[in-house]
Amino acid sequence: MRRVLSYPASIKGFSQTFRWLCWNRFDYDLALASRTTRMARLVLSRWRAHAGRLVMRLFERRDRRRLNEAQTWELALFVAMFTVGALLLAVVLRHEKLPRLFAFAFTTVPGPTVDVVPHEEPAVASEMEEDEADAPSVANEKVTPAKGTEKPKVVAKPAREIRYYNGKKYEYVRTLRMRVTAYAPDYRCTKPYPGTHTASGLSVKTNGGRLVATDPHVVPTHWLVAVPGYAGGQAVPALDTGGRIKGHSVDVLLPTFDQAQDWGAQLLEVKVYRPVK
Repeated sequence: MRRVLSYPASIKGFSQTFRWLCWNRFDYDLALASRTTRMARLVLSRWRAHAGRLVMRLFERRDRRRLNEAQTWELALFVAMFTVGALLLAVVLRHEKLPRLFAFAFTTVPGPTVDVVPHEEPAVASEMEEDEADAPSVANEKVTPAKGTEKPKVVAKPAREIRYYNGKKYEYVRTLRMRVTAYAPDYRCTKPYPGTHTASGLSVKTNGGRLVATDPHVVPTHWLVAVPGYAGGQAVPALDTGGRIKGHSVDVLLPTFDQAQDWGAQLLEVKVYRPVK
């Protein structure tokens, strides 16, 4: 005969039945948990009472006779049960896959580790002490001053590095490590400008077409720069600027577009000269 489950008459519908089943399951879990807790407490209290009685029984024996075989087995069994119970309790508490109702998290935050390096006394100090002990003492010796006193040498100041351009005098200021690129008086380089004149208003043929474009905030216009590998290392004027020439950048002028492409981009030590007033 087929067994039919009976539910309360007040519960109607599948959703209500499902909620009723879940609620009963939750009550069952709570009851099981509380029952397990009570059993554990009862066992622990009984073990404690039994251990107390056993210890009191042992200490109350004034004749200090040796335990008989039954008492020895009883004591060994109690110790074994206590050890096994402690181990099981430790395993249960440290197990991570138990339900949250029984699990307890014991986490320790690792502190900073400090590597202890053994202190070694330097051997140089001992060697110096031995040298001082072996050296003759000069505290009692008389020091006679030299007959003639040497005159201090006068060191001449280094001569300023001077360059001349267009009849004007320029002095060396500093050396900058700059990114050096190249351009040509070609529309592909000077777009949207025709490339016939520089930003200073002078022609690109000034100084034989040997000039550079710089950032005025780093190298002001009409100053001189000496770029290694350009114009034979001679100082050339900074007469042009550019939208992409910012900071420590220099754009050297070359005759053709192909030569400018072959130059590429290089990091060079560039000398800067300023006009002498």
